[in-house]
Amino acid sequence: MLDVMIVDDDALIKEVLKRLINWEEIGARVVASLNDGAEAVEFLKQNQIDLVISDIKMPMMDGLELTEYISNNCLGTKVILLSAYGEFEYAKLALKYNVMAYLLKPVNKEAIEELSQLIKSEGIEKENLIAMKKLIHSSEFKERIGKFVSENYVDGLKEVLEIQHSYVISDMNAIREYYSVVIDCVLSVIGKSITDGIDKNDIMDSIFKIGDANKLKEYIGNKLSEVMRIKQVVENNNVHMFAQYISDYIAREYRENNMNAGSVAERFKITTTYLSYIFKKEFGIPVSQYIINLKLNEAARLLCDTELYVKDIAATVGYTDNNFFNKQFKKKFGCSPLVYRANRKKEEKK
Repeated sequence: MLDVMIVDDDALIKEVLKRLINWEEIGARVVASLNDGAEAVEFLKQNQIDLVISDIKMPMMDGLELTEYISNNCLGTKVILLSAYGEFEYAKLALKYNVMAYLLKPVNKEAIEELSQLIKSEGIEKENLIAMKKLIHSSEFKERIGKFVSENYVDGLKEVLEIQHSYVISDMNAIREYYSVVIDCVLSVIGKSITDGIDKNDIMDSIFKIGDANKLKEYIGNKLSEVMRIKQVVENNNVHMFAQYISDYIAREYRENNMNAGSVAERFKITTTYLSYIFKKEFGIPVSQYIINLKLNEAARLLCDTELYVKDIAATVGYTDNNFFNKQFKKKFGCSPLVYRANRKKEEKK
């Protein structure tokens, strides 16, 4: 049941809303009917309200001030604003406080129907939210995740992510909580020898920075695949798989200015000696040379395919020192970047 507060200095509006909306049918109830924002704040200090329906212009404290208070102090409370025609621009200011909706006065039949549908949807979301929280804190949920991890069943873990999408929830904090529990469960099962190579704090920081539910789901899916891949590498002592995994990471991130053998080893919580060993075994060259080759090969491609300045190409592939870039490029290709570009253009004309 959704607990609703109506705030309006117009007694007629409050009465219309209470009488014309079939509250029981839409799964809600009016627990307070107040005259202005100041009264509403005092009530909110003592009571948890799911939804506030408020006029904008009221004495003592107006609807926007009330909305700001709710945004800063009442996590989970949604707001619907009522606005007269002349206050339309004023109402738009409330968008920064994530107002659920605003309806134009006078409150006619169409407005009542729209408001009823909004309240019903919010009630459904509350039920879904309660059900989802109950699920993620159940022993069955955690046991299911543990079973998938133990069996290296990545598709099973991705099915767990789909469960969240089966709930109709727009509350990003609740969605973040779901994924945080999933990550916690996975990392608690796989063991310290594996989690030492995983930056849990970085994952959690990303969960709370990503503001789009679909992007967050994609991010968590990728992270789960990464974690399970590390687990398989460690369990099977598979140098080939581990080398391929690290090389994939380098291929994605090599443009970072500070990438070197030391930073890569630190990222995967292994020694530079072991990193060098697995790269020489897999690719025949040290990891430092592997990184340099990636950068210089990409630079050569950009020289041929673009008209970018050499200094811009150097920066693009992760060099901060243009002279050092030129030296390394000449060492690999036998000529300077400008001569390399000129020679390639001549060859294309033949």
